[in-house]
Amino acid sequence: MRCWARVFVVVLFIAGPAIAAPPPVEAYGHLPGIESIALSPEGDRVAFIGVSGDARRIFVRQIDGPMLMAAPVGEAKVRSLAWVGNDHLLIFSTETATASGDQSEKGEYATLVVANLKTRQLTAPLNDAGFFPGVEGYYGAREIGARWYAFLGLQRIARNEPRQGYSDLYRLGLDGFEALRVAKGSQLGRTWVIGDTGEVVAEEEYESETGKTTVYAGADRAKRLASIRSDSDGLGLEGLGRAPGTVLVSGLHGEGLNPQEVDVATGAAGGFLPPALHGSELLRSNQTHRVIGYQVFGEHPHVVMFDPVLNAKLQRAVKPFSDARAVLLSASDDYDRLIIHTEGDIDSGSYYLVDMKSRRADPLGYDYPPVGSADVGSRRMVPYLAADGTPLEGVLTLPPGKTAKDLPVIVLPHGGPRAHDQVAFDWWAEAFASRGYAVFQPNFRGSTGYGPEMLKAGYGQWGRKMQTDITDGLMALAARGVVDPKRACIVGASYGGYAALAGVTVQTGFYRCAVSVAGVSDLNAMLEWVSSRAGFQQNAASRYWNVAMGATGPNDSALREISPAHLAARADAPVLLIFGKDDTVVPNDQSTSMARALRTFGKPVEVMVMDHEDHWLSREASRTQMLKTADAFVRKYNPPD
Repeated sequence: MRCWARVFVVVLFIAGPAIAAPPPVEAYGHLPGIESIALSPEGDRVAFIGVSGDARRIFVRQIDGPMLMAAPVGEAKVRSLAWVGNDHLLIFSTETATASGDQSEKGEYATLVVANLKTRQLTAPLNDAGFFPGVEGYYGAREIGARWYAFLGLQRIARNEPRQGYSDLYRLGLDGFEALRVAKGSQLGRTWVIGDTGEVVAEEEYESETGKTTVYAGADRAKRLASIRSDSDGLGLEGLGRAPGTVLVSGLHGEGLNPQEVDVATGAAGGFLPPALHGSELLRSNQTHRVIGYQVFGEHPHVVMFDPVLNAKLQRAVKPFSDARAVLLSASDDYDRLIIHTEGDIDSGSYYLVDMKSRRADPLGYDYPPVGSADVGSRRMVPYLAADGTPLEGVLTLPPGKTAKDLPVIVLPHGGPRAHDQVAFDWWAEAFASRGYAVFQPNFRGSTGYGPEMLKAGYGQWGRKMQTDITDGLMALAARGVVDPKRACIVGASYGGYAALAGVTVQTGFYRCAVSVAGVSDLNAMLEWVSSRAGFQQNAASRYWNVAMGATGPNDSALREISPAHLAARADAPVLLIFGKDDTVVPNDQSTSMARALRTFGKPVEVMVMDHEDHWLSREASRTQMLKTADAFVRKYNPPD
């Protein structure tokens, strides 16, 4: 097997020895050198998004053979690549747009491009095909009569008529792009599970006004398998199960638990995953589409396959990477070829092609080529107790070459808040660590990955125990002598941006500065915006946010007590507000109203607006701009030396 470093520009870098100065902060803002890498089912081709010179491209290459495709990405926000057979590649991107002219709110819509490796053609099959170009669900692909079809949630558009407002299930041929409707959708909202021959095995229906979710067998809704009403989390179809004739349904016994395997003939439900399995990924067969194993992430990732022979093969494959945090990304149908991603205290992210037959592991490329082994801050999980005795933990990243004693610190709470941080290379945390700061990422109550009780413990705790959990972690690190609590700033995005603002308004006395990226500042206004987008107050998003915030609705006066914009007079540290003009998750006025409130009371505030940027900082220029601005702000008010 040839050395791939000779073939791709993206893999020219090999981490070298220690350097005198860290990389510039913008090096951490670059999009990863490799993204969305995937092996073809036969294992003889690999597709990925990579860098060639200054341009990002989608590469498809024959392993030990020629380049099959190198298409420029441009400004497209490619989210995933999916092989369909060995000759078709589905390319899913998103774009920020309005659905119907200026009368609609902006949304983030998924688009589809199909790469045919036989004809070397790229086609956008939904353009000018009588469909709204946004894909509202991808339900897999099936080979039927020696032809491949993708199953998609799509909306038909009739000339001079408005959109129907919901998607139907269509079967799209990947050669002629003919579309056949397989199942009808409805205003209630439906999702589907597809069987081996393209039939609908199960259907989920959600009643937005009541919060009721029902799962049916087949597409005619004649047989109900399960039904539940929930303001926070209903039932969810998660594809075919492990055994023939079964589907996976989450939420049967409460949110935050593993999905159950439900027999579509009898309705009987049973579990087959360990009850304490959190932060995991189900692994499916490319051939049967059924679950064949699972992968656990966390501090020590590992893979478990249900077939003992296949499990033994996987354990042999990952054994050479036992000193690194190794994750399986992709595999051929027979698992003879695998793509493994590693990271660790001297590894900013590396990709390897593992060939089981030849017993070789060849490097494919790196996430952050300018970040060498000596530039990576060490990371570890740190346990601590909240003030009420609740056991919590957070990720601590230490600056390279510094002793873990009385360090200046950046507290970096995650977004969501239904999310969690784990011991993995984090470009934002590592950027601050490279400047000389310890970085602490607390998994406060309400975080995922710790079971349903910890998840539910966050409901109604915005600005309350969720907020004190963050500072309890800071104080625990200070008590151990790791950080200097008098040299702390708080930085975050989305919910983390709210926590940053709350850290200097709802709470005070802890931080020298706060940086909020697309953070919520006025909870009443946020709930009103969520309701207005849906067109009615009783919708899924409103119900969830009411539960999460502990509110009775947009007019709940108690929310003012935990809204930073209403507490701007209390702000005890300078604030930097950053947001993207194309944010469709948190409206821009959450930042602009906070800036206005702070200025009203003469509080120091700076604002940075990113043109053409969404909620997720999808563009490299925006990430770099954000990092440089945030770094300069933090260094101004909390210098590391």
